[in-house]
Amino acid sequence: MKNIYFFRHPTCSHNKLNYWCGQTDVDITFNQCENDLKNALEQIKNLKIDIIYTSPLKRAKILANYISENKKCCIVIDQRLIERNFGQLESKVTTLQDKITLADWKLNTNIYGVEKIQDMYEKRIFPFMNDITKSKEQNILIISHAWVYRLIKYFFNKDEKDLIHSAKNCQLYKFNF
Repeated sequence: MKNIYFFRHPTCSHNKLNYWCGQTDVDITFNQCENDLKNALEQIKNLKIDIIYTSPLKRAKILANYISENKKCCIVIDQRLIERNFGQLESKVTTLQDKITLADWKLNTNIYGVEKIQDMYEKRIFPFMNDITKSKEQNILIISHAWVYRLIKYFFNKDEKDLIHSAKNCQLYKFNF
């Protein structure tokens, strides 16, 4: 059995301000997220991690580097794990209505220039998950973003309700394959 673990990146300034982060590469420092980093490491202290796959964005890489240094495993930066592109909404305040609309699988809208859910899944997440499920590593850690998490859940469950619930920052989630 393959264990696939997932962390959403540490809390960043955009999260605190309730802004759409998307693919904006928000600066983040160790001092800003030290508690999140230590909490994440504590959650996996007894787990074997063979490899870490991470988004190229700073807010994910800071956690990947911290865990890699402590668990002595390699990191693979994978562009497919970058957050959903939120187009004109990036760095703007989120609204509940926009969140609901943009989580509708059937609507699959690209209003405001936002990346369509089905495109993100079919072009990035589905191929990534197929690749890692075929890999030789048995204990895989993915460090990425809220929409990547939602679509990984969808990969396993095929339930559109998974698109509504986001991952919490630096909370460990596990999938078995």
